[in-house]
Amino acid sequence: MKKVARACLLSTFIIVVLFSGTAKAAIPLAKVTTFTGEAVVLKEADTTRISRIGQELNEGDRVQTKQGTVQVTFNDGAILKLSPFTSALIQERDEDSGILIFKTKKAVRRVTCFVGKMWFKSGASKKANYLQTPTAVMGLRGSDADFGFDNLNTYLNMYSGEAAVVGRVMRGFFQNPGIDAATKSAVYRSLEKAFVKNEEAKATRNELDKATAKVNILEAAKIAAEELKKNPDDAVRQDAERAAVAIDAALEAARKELEKLSSTTIPATTAETTEAATTAETTAPATTTTSTTTTTTTTKESTTSPSS
Repeated sequence: MKKVARACLLSTFIIVVLFSGTAKAAIPLAKVTTFTGEAVVLKEADTTRISRIGQELNEGDRVQTKQGTVQVTFNDGAILKLSPFTSALIQERDEDSGILIFKTKKAVRRVTCFVGKMWFKSGASKKANYLQTPTAVMGLRGSDADFGFDNLNTYLNMYSGEAAVVGRVMRGFFQNPGIDAATKSAVYRSLEKAFVKNEEAKATRNELDKATAKVNILEAAKIAAEELKKNPDDAVRQDAERAAVAIDAALEAARKELEKLSSTTIPATTAETTEAATTAETTAPATTTTSTTTTTTTTKESTTSPSS
């Protein structure tokens, strides 16, 4: 049990550090202000449904919608709206700016769209806002814009201001890529699977199910990191590469722990089946005796029936 606990703590640490670059990342930076339909959050090493207005989101949280929408309001008043079948990552942190002895720290907000469509409006703070996808980064120099990704192309539709772009971007109005793009997205599918497995683990409270859920959550994190390793921006790509290495180590440990538990733990469904079989064996003799008695009686009745 101690090993399982250590593995869970490591998983939590890795998820927090994944795209934040710091272990002190889990601080509220935004709240859910409106939502419709179904949406989920990957928060540290746990998944949960978005279920109420005011639900807090932290640094490094991932938000994913199904047939629903979510509006997030940041602490400085910035707004992010997720369309249906969208998968996003939100980050706020201090990043190095400049070179060598001239390096300084600047406050940065990064909103990543792995698939789908979002609308972003900047807030009152002086944070540098970056809208990004696996294939591009757009430094926002203005108020608001739609942006999205369909597994191949990055889209940007500015309503006001400008954007400094790294990577190939298709500008102008665009439709939400929708369910078709979401079902083809490895990032989207992996988070959806992790959520389902984690819900099962919460319901059964089975240690094997919990270990399985942890592996799935780490796999979802790994797939997201692998996607961002494709990014043309050096800073984004290098962060993703470091995260992928750390996740690999945690994932290997989690898989080994799962393998150990698999060899020593009887799944809940198996235990139920075994119990049912044992019950059947226990009651079998009584059933046989009754059956024998009935058969004997029936035989006598059958013997006398023709003569009557």
